[in-house]
Amino acid sequence: MKHNSPRLTDGISRFLITVMGIVMMIAGIRLLIMGVDNFIQPIRHAGWVTTSANVTDISETVIKNNFFRNKRTRIHYKWTYEYVVDGTHYTGEFGPLANSVTVGKSIQIKFDPDAPENSTGFIEPSFSDIVLAVIGLVVAVLGFFISGICPLIRRLTGRDRFDEEEKLPPEEKYDLSAEDAPHTREK
Repeated sequence: MKHNSPRLTDGISRFLITVMGIVMMIAGIRLLIMGVDNFIQPIRHAGWVTTSANVTDISETVIKNNFFRNKRTRIHYKWTYEYVVDGTHYTGEFGPLANSVTVGKSIQIKFDPDAPENSTGFIEPSFSDIVLAVIGLVVAVLGFFISGICPLIRRLTGRDRFDEEEKLPPEEKYDLSAEDAPHTREK
């Protein structure tokens, strides 16, 4: 019966931890970007006008996840809506969303008063977007440290080498003159 050497087992464990840290870092960065983008969208459209629109169609996209044989599916909904500005009918889309509303329902949207064909469903910044961004930041930072990228950067830049000249105090602190030296007895 063969046993794996402790060195091989440690190497595999370190590799798996590094991969886990990198995955966490990437997922955290993605969450951070999504949260910040969703929070900033309504701020970009601060000068836009809010109006009512009617949902005319709801399309769904089925996303299958085959990662590690976990056949989980998600459905994202996209609303198509219609709104009227100065007697002209416009359409827009909003999504992907996690849940849907019914066709014919009235929703609030914003449109650009200078170009009414431009519209969005992002009305105002949401607290949940800030929470998403903060969670993403925390996960990304944890992933960064778990992955071992920090020590790698230190090694590559040469900052982990012990430089004795930098660590020792300046010589003038230990300059002992004759008056400071301990007196010795002469025989």
